Amino acid sequence: MEQWVKTKVWRMKSTALFVSDIYLTLLFVLKGTMTAKIGTEMEIVQEGQLLIINRHKLCNCFSTEGSIVQVIEIDVEKASQIYPEMNDMIFQAVSLRKEDHSDAFTSDRDRIFLSDCLNLIVEEDPESPLSVQGDFILSLLCLEYTIFNNCQGQYQFMSQEKKERLLQILNYIQEHLQDRLTLHQTAKQAKITPQHLSALFKEIFHQSFTDMIMKMRLERAETLLFKSNLSITEIIMECGFSDRKYFYRCFHEAFGCTPLVWRKRWKPAKRYAEELNREAVEVLLPEFRKKFGLFEKPMDSMIYRKVKQLKKMRQKGLDLRKLIVTVDLSETLLSEQDTIQPLMLFGYDQLLRFVVLYELELRIRLPLSFLKETEQAKQCHAVTIESFVTQSLLRFGHTPLTRWRAELLVQNEAEIQEAEKIREHLLGQGITDVSVLF
Repeated sequence: MEQWVKTKVWRMKSTALFVSDIYLTLLFVLKGTMTAKIGTEMEIVQEGQLLIINRHKLCNCFSTEGSIVQVIEIDVEKASQIYPEMNDMIFQAVSLRKEDHSDAFTSDRDRIFLSDCLNLIVEEDPESPLSVQGDFILSLLCLEYTIFNNCQGQYQFMSQEKKERLLQILNYIQEHLQDRLTLHQTAKQAKITPQHLSALFKEIFHQSFTDMIMKMRLERAETLLFKSNLSITEIIMECGFSDRKYFYRCFHEAFGCTPLVWRKRWKPAKRYAEELNREAVEVLLPEFRKKFGLFEKPMDSMIYRKVKQLKKMRQKGLDLRKLIVTVDLSETLLSEQDTIQPLMLFGYDQLLRFVVLYELELRIRLPLSFLKETEQAKQCHAVTIESFVTQSLLRFGHTPLTRWRAELLVQNEAEIQEAEKIREHLLGQGITDVSVLF
């Protein structure tokens, strides 16, 4: 059965060119260093870092030291059957590594994601086209690693209206790249002010409108050089350049050579990489997990088990609309630490997606005494209920929170006072049903 999310591991001998109109590609460098050039951007990817290559993007990868790289290919059209936003998402084309983040939630998020990537290598042949590990990877990609939720490097929520407006602007620019595009003209088309449009590009792409248009034109020129047989003159016109000398100068600055030299070098280029068999890779996995600080045991949680139960009930045709999904944040599976890695929020993204999709009610219970058991909480990567709510706002906005209930379990006067503070915070965030239980 053809998998929607599939993987292989390569030993790169020198150069590899990645480009696909079908697959979103992830490159996880397991050993050595790799230099990647995506369009006009250059990225040095170190051991333990992962790079995302969006569809329709050319990526030239270089390695002279025989780097070992895990390549994950995601069939976007097929994956969009369950994750429909995959078709429109633009993912962060920058390398990620959990040590790059000081924030505990973000660091653990990357740790879980990279662990999922490695686990995909050894996953047994699944019965469905979307495996368990593949599902984890898609869930985290859509919720965590897009340009829409990491503005200026700070994790924040972007409204659906703002996303749709940005996508409409980008589609308009792509359709009119061969024309003379101006800030005022594009802003008028988007029905916003030029100042607003300029600020939006700076916020999302960290570039001015003019620089972004130039980048898109040069990347289209590169793609046409590779995929088409158009002459250089035809490509210049197709990409909206009115001056041949200016195009040559800009192209050389971005790619280090003339368009003709680029075409001769890359159009017939072969991929110089050796695919490693599964047995050879499995021997190396313990070393990679230890070196990158990834989880060695299967990840599990009560939240994830609840997701699996809900999916099974849904498949059986049960009506879940009147169901109240209850999550007790103290259920941490400590009794099974020998066999699993307990993570309090593992499967949380999938649970939220399920709750939002089928408009269920969600009840979160948190004994305040649990947070005082620091060793227990630390082992399970616990976060406060406030963080739980904040992360939900970032992903899905305020509307689903009106269907949430929060219960704070207390045992003494001090916890009652602390719970009242948390209650006020949650009410301010949009959860209208918050109870303090003694």
